[in-house]
Amino acid sequence: VYHAKPGKKSALIGMAVGTGVMTVFGSAFNAVYLLPKFAALYGMPMEAIIGMGTKVNASIHSVWTLVLFAVVPFNLLKGVVVSALTFLLYKRISPLLHRGDAMTLKRRAQKGAVLRRRCDVLHTTNVLAPATGKDAGKRCTAALHRVQ
Repeated sequence: VYHAKPGKKSALIGMAVGTGVMTVFGSAFNAVYLLPKFAALYGMPMEAIIGMGTKVNASIHSVWTLVLFAVVPFNLLKGVVVSALTFLLYKRISPLLHRGDAMTLKRRAQKGAVLRRRCDVLHTTNVLAPATGKDAGKRCTAALHRVQ
């Protein structure tokens, strides 16, 4: 969702969709595969695991109610916490994550080309007075170096 239209609103929508998908598929995976494998790994019958859940919540009486009342809330909470941390921290650490990334390099090249065209226009149209031309030229050069 976010990659289609970058912005805060689409980031929040994407995180909500991701949390929902993770909850649905994670819960189904727990019910169908993980809980039976844990039972086999620890040599416990599934009824013992369900019984532990019943001690915590009396509504739990099968694998599916265990998943519904224990796994789903955990997955939702996990998704909300991870999404909140991502929303707060992503912009700050994104330069570290995308250093050398093809899309980042492409964006920098495009931004550099735009800055070069702007600097060229300023110089060739004599918009810059001789006194300010030097300063503006330095600003253009400094901006280009920051992009590259």
